[in-house]
Amino acid sequence: LKHPDVCCYNCKLDIFGARFHCAVCESVDICQNCESAGLPGNLTTNTEGGHDSSHIMIKIPYPLDSAEVAIASRRARVLWSERDAATIDATTKRITPRSRSNSVDSSYATTVVATGRREPNPLDHHVKCNGCNTNIVGPRYQCANCPSYPVSYNLCAECERSSFVIHPFPHVFLKFNRRVDHPVQTPHPLLPVIYEIPADGDFMDSIGNAAHYIHEIAFCDLCMTPIRGVWYRCGHCNSDLCDFHEQTHNEDHSFIVIKAKASLGVLQELWDFENPSSNAPLLQPVFNSRQ
Repeated sequence: LKHPDVCCYNCKLDIFGARFHCAVCESVDICQNCESAGLPGNLTTNTEGGHDSSHIMIKIPYPLDSAEVAIASRRARVLWSERDAATIDATTKRITPRSRSNSVDSSYATTVVATGRREPNPLDHHVKCNGCNTNIVGPRYQCANCPSYPVSYNLCAECERSSFVIHPFPHVFLKFNRRVDHPVQTPHPLLPVIYEIPADGDFMDSIGNAAHYIHEIAFCDLCMTPIRGVWYRCGHCNSDLCDFHEQTHNEDHSFIVIKAKASLGVLQELWDFENPSSNAPLLQPVFNSRQ
């Protein structure tokens, strides 16, 4: 696939296949041939504020529009600065990695990209994980089958990988990538149990190959292929996305995360897949509108 109107910063040729985009410099893209040859490791400009080899590069396997690329770049900068702990100098645009967690001078202070001031960490939900009992920083997963008022059931990203073991029911979770302004709270389940329960009742056996399961009823709205593995259904606009394109979606939206075979009958009662525009959103806005 060709990425329209995108040329490699190094060889100046059109980019086909994987595109490597700089999350800091909007104009820097590298083709897969130049990337495999060692770029952008030795691609550093001499001008102040220009591209630097320490910048984060995003691999984009499919063509995306500029708005989607901007969203992915912004999320990559946030993840790098908050989770992987690096600082981006606002003037030089050089990235300084933070010390490793086992070093003497290790620090976990919040870094704000391209600004000189510190702000509250938007990835800190101020919510304890019900699995490991630690504060959730990064994606938060909230059970959609358990009542969420007065208290919701939440898992961090690490514990969510084992959600079927930690939370001993075939429940589906909502994913919130950053701290919400309006928590989802209801004394009743948001969703019915949607996973298909085998006749023998052994649900754990049915999810053994969940990572490779193909959701035949769900096609990614962007790459237009059946979704394999995790199926992200937007709780606000009902978009269906694969694991990669979930990262490019509207950052103010949250997702229903479907990881195993779902009951076709239950899905068809919930959503009209032939007339998607007729489906009401599951969630109300969870973030304040931006001015």
